[in-house]
Amino acid sequence: MIIAIFLVLAVFLVIDYILDKRFFSPIKIFNVVWLIVFGLYQMNLSYIQTDFTSQALTVFMVCIVGFDLAYLGYVIAHKKLRFCKKKEEDRHLLFQKYNGKISVKSKLKIINIVFILLFAIEVLYSKNIPLISLFIGKSSNYTEFGIPSLNGLMYGVAICVGAYYIYRKNPRALIYISFGLLIVSRQLLIAMIVETLVVFVCRRLIDSKNKIKHLALKIIVIVGVIVVGFTMLGNFRSGNDEMKNIFEPRSEYKNLPVAVMWTYSYTEFSFSNFNKLTKIMEGGKNYGASTLNALLPTVLTRTLKIKENEKPYYLVRSNFTVSTWFPEIYLDFGVIGVLVFSILVGFLGAKLYRNVLANNCVENSLLYAMFVHNIAFFFFTNMFLYLPVISQIVLIPLIFRGEDEEQK
Repeated sequence: MIIAIFLVLAVFLVIDYILDKRFFSPIKIFNVVWLIVFGLYQMNLSYIQTDFTSQALTVFMVCIVGFDLAYLGYVIAHKKLRFCKKKEEDRHLLFQKYNGKISVKSKLKIINIVFILLFAIEVLYSKNIPLISLFIGKSSNYTEFGIPSLNGLMYGVAICVGAYYIYRKNPRALIYISFGLLIVSRQLLIAMIVETLVVFVCRRLIDSKNKIKHLALKIIVIVGVIVVGFTMLGNFRSGNDEMKNIFEPRSEYKNLPVAVMWTYSYTEFSFSNFNKLTKIMEGGKNYGASTLNALLPTVLTRTLKIKENEKPYYLVRSNFTVSTWFPEIYLDFGVIGVLVFSILVGFLGAKLYRNVLANNCVENSLLYAMFVHNIAFFFFTNMFLYLPVISQIVLIPLIFRGEDEEQK
């Protein structure tokens, strides 16, 4: 089964390469991440890892086939994805449609002021700032900071506005970078950097003939910075020695650098969690409750009193609380649910990618960047069910529509 999964991934990559030679298509990103993460798992560096159950492997295969077939089906149905630049008059009409409303520049000024004020209110509400608490030796976590639901919305704003400012090389990006640092959220900072990178690739590679080697070098540098920053923040929060203890390396790997342990654990142990879940129970028990609890704001789920029929504890270690993007869908609807979900995500990716190729405006590029971030981190958690990230589907059009025309 494992060999079959690798073969399926390779076959779909070849088919997509024949249809579309651009390296940043959704199917290439999705399948390459699968190959890397699944391949690394086979290295088995830690005692925490176990062999996959047949049920887990079935879910993986269903996810891959569902996503890839849906994406390719969309591409074939629309014959071929092409670069088709919008006519200047079409862009002018698009701008006129929104010209009578508040400008993007004005929106961002208001957002920056409101964001700072809301952060100050959250600090007063929480009576702490996670980074300062860590400096003075108190235990603090970004999940315990801020006002529930409001903090999630601020995450969404911070990611897309921060990514936009970084792309535009605007110093106001420091507002949102500082927010991520102050609450010690690696997840927010990584999301911001990844989305910036995708926007940069979309805009530069489509608008000009940048050499892929030059672009690839920048990507490698950025990934290196992410790994180093991720490790430093992780060590600061948990400690170097503690990480070695919770990683439980096999004897032949006990001298691994801590940076490797951090990176490996957050890319691989979520698979161990899901694998354990498939050992505990069959899926299809909660009928939507798990998904709603993950997606909806905390205030709303508490008000509606949405409860799961079964909520098994399936973490291999309490430190590693993420479990790929499968558990909620699997617990609610079983393997069929995973298949339907993967098909929907495949169609969404094809649509957003086609929009970028047709008109790589900031709005379309940011929406595609959000999607790429979500599928690139499927091994971590289900960002499609994480409101701070998925809220960008609404936030990006509201904030950035017409931005390109204003820049002229």
